[in-house]
Amino acid sequence: MPGLGCSHRYFLPLSRRLAPQARVVAVDLPGFGRTRGPRQPLDMRGLSEALADWLVATGHPGTPLVANSTGCQGVVDLAWHSPQLLGPVVLVGPTMDGRARSAGRQILRLIRDAGRERPALGLALARDYLELASPPRSCNGG
Repeated sequence: MPGLGCSHRYFLPLSRRLAPQARVVAVDLPGFGRTRGPRQPLDMRGLSEALADWLVATGHPGTPLVANSTGCQGVVDLAWHSPQLLGPVVLVGPTMDGRARSAGRQILRLIRDAGRERPALGLALARDYLELASPPRSCNGG
């Protein structure tokens, strides 16, 4: 489950690295990437329920899940309401640090961390954020 405003593209480099050892699926939840969403954006519970529905519909309960940033909150919420669907979980960069709850501190951390990201991930994020801000996307629940 990607972080705030991210699509499956953020996980493509990791997916390519894991593909020789396992089947990998990078999921776009409703309102992210090319997946249509409801008129109103889903909250964290709505996103975790969408992930639960996807796991059940595709026959993947118990599959390993990798989450990044705010996606970690969604997987933890999934663990709370549907623990029977969980397998191994990897939480990368979970949010929120109690010492940095202001928007200003979060922006500073984002800028600082951007230098540690692979350039391809920065391009994926930029594309996703541009789509997030576009009129069709903002009406799409993203």
